[in-house]
Formats: sequence, structure tokens, C-alpha cells
Amino acid sequence: AGSVNNRLGLGFYGVPSVLTMTAASVVGIGTTTPFAMLQIATTTGKNLVLSDSGAGTNAKHWMFSSQGGNFYLGTTTDLFATSTFPALAILNSGYVGIGTTSPAHALDVYTNMTTPGGILSLFKTSLNDNAAFQVQNSVGAWQFSARTNADSNPGGFNFYYSPDGINNWASPMALTAGGLVGVGTNTPQYLL
Repeated sequence: AGSVNNRLGLGFYGVPSVLTMTAASVVGIGTTTPFAMLQIATTTGKNLVLSDSGAGTNAKHWMFSSQGGNFYLGTTTDLFATSTFPALAILNSGYVGIGTTSPAHALDVYTNMTTPGGILSLFKTSLNDNAAFQVQNSVGAWQFSARTNADSNPGGFNFYYSPDGINNWASPMALTAGGLVGVGTNTPQYLL
């Protein structure tokens, strides 16, 4: 251990400090010039590993890493060899990938699930509110909404459109719980 230029460093003879604390109370691991309360620097890409020693074989470790300006969150084996693609990747372009390391859009979701189930689930737990998914661009917004029992289409699914995504929502199409499809009505009486 030693102190140089108002820094406390812990390391080995002939090797730069492994742990550094500055007079400003910032801590660096792998860096002698930390600029945040805690900064972890490495050239291996494995910046932080959280482990649950009581978990099963190869299910103990989550790894956080920063590689090439991109952020990754994934699991690793008990031998710390990366076993899968990161569960989450955030590229420096702002693109986010779930199940992929190279998203090509603002959000890409990939899966190779072999069990029944969806890729994306949206839930609303309040009995009086609708679960909805909204897609919006500069032209307007589309909303896909699962309806509650308090609505005119209980248990159904409605498609809405709004030119600004805030006001003047119209429902050009609805699907009832009974399988009836309505175009221009929320209460269809026939199959189509």
C-alpha cells in the first residue's frame, strides 16, 4: 500500500495499483485515476460478476461487462467461461438487444425457446385498466389493447389509432373474446 498525490493505492511490487482511493473518496479497481464513486476497469471485458454460491451448477453467476463501448449483461459458467449470449446488450448506438449481441433496431428481441410461450408479455394487474402496447412514430400512434370486463368489449382486443399519440383515439378494429372481428365497431355481431 502506498500514497501518491493524495491517492491511496493497494497493489503488488512492480505492478500498478489494483485498488485506488483518492482524496475525493472515489474508488478505482483496475485504474489509478477513477472519476466516479466506483470505477472498475479491465481489458478482459468481465467488469463485474455477481454470484449466488448456493445456486445450481452453472447457474450461479451474472456478469456485467463493457466491451468496445457496448454494455452487456449475461450469465457465465462456474468456470467463468461465457456460456451464452448476453441476456441484454446495449450498444453505444443506443440499440438494445435482448437475446442478441448485435441488435439492428432500437429494440431487438431474439429467442430460441422450445417451450410454449411468447417472446414478449405485457401485464396489467389492476382490474379496471387495460393492458396495452403502443407503437408511435412521427405520423401517429397505434395501440393494441386487451380489454377489461368493464369495457364495451370485455375480454376482447382493440386496435386504436391516434394522429398524435395523446388525443383523438379511434378504434378502427376490434376482436371479441368470442372471436368476432369488427372493423369500424367495438361491438361486432358477426365473424367479420
